[in-house]
Amino acid sequence: MSAYTQVYLKALRLRAMCLHNDVRSVHHITPYAYCVARPAAYMAVFAVPPADYSTPTGEGFVVVQNRSAGPVGVGQWWALAYIVREGVQEMEALEQV
Repeated sequence: MSAYTQVYLKALRLRAMCLHNDVRSVHHITPYAYCVARPAAYMAVFAVPPADYSTPTGEGFVVVQNRSAGPVGVGQWWALAYIVREGVQEMEALEQV
């Protein structure tokens, strides 16, 4: 892993920790995920490149089902992270890349 990649992953982890004030931990950071579908207003389906298969399911697709999927558009690349908060554990869209 390059030094740039390590710095980028640390920045994404920090961004995820700052999204909510009750974040306990951040897991499965996916730096590049491509939005392939928007089946509902607060739902987005992402395809994950094989190099980034550290997703919770271990598959090539990730579904984000929360308000963080609101600004996501089909055909966009996003960074994702699995965020554990008080009573909530979910994958969230962090930022467009």
